[in-house]
Amino acid sequence: MSELNKKLETSLIPLLDATKKALIPLRKSLTEKDFGPFIPYVFEEYESERIKIMFVGQQTNGGTKVQDFIEGNYHYIDFVGAWMEFCHDDVSSISHYQSPFWNFIHSACKQVSVHKLGFVWSNIVKFESNNAFPKNDLYEIERKFFNSTPTEIGIFKPDVVIFLTGPNYDFALKSAFPGVSFIPIHKFPIRQFCEVRNFPAKKCFRLHHPRYLRTYTENLIGLISEINKIRGFT
Repeated sequence: MSELNKKLETSLIPLLDATKKALIPLRKSLTEKDFGPFIPYVFEEYESERIKIMFVGQQTNGGTKVQDFIEGNYHYIDFVGAWMEFCHDDVSSISHYQSPFWNFIHSACKQVSVHKLGFVWSNIVKFESNNAFPKNDLYEIERKFFNSTPTEIGIFKPDVVIFLTGPNYDFALKSAFPGVSFIPIHKFPIRQFCEVRNFPAKKCFRLHHPRYLRTYTENLIGLISEINKIRGFT
């Protein structure tokens, strides 16, 4: 395990312990479709990239069931193991994974010369219910005990953070990072593509989720242009 992953593990263990304790009273109301918490994993390729990019999605898509998290003696590797396997089997081969989300990430990385495993992926919301935003009680526990995205950014130190979350998740972004503001970029409507200011990274952007195919290509071109400015290519 790399030093970055070890640092994240050390930082998250107290949060995981507190979250697990807070979730116990919810045990009877949980279902097989409640998942979390999500924890990202950094591959060695990221550490050697000249420009470090972190993509942030909406909420986890499967992973560890909350019921299993409460009842089991989980270690850090238990949370990231599925992500590691997923990356090597699917994310590393764009032709085998036709999700707009992953296609967008792969296309962006390829066009700015970042290795197919040389980025970090996380989610702004670490739990989910029924393949969507988590139940209110789950989200409130996350907000209080597992607001881990600032910790991730502090450890991974990305140059660019890209929230592929869309405007409907701006409340979660503001909750995790109080004081941020959204600034228009060029011709883009602010709901579609904007810069996030007062954020703990050199540059931060928030875009429509790539499932909104109407703005997919325009956003991809705009993002690549902004990243190339940071790289000093334009």
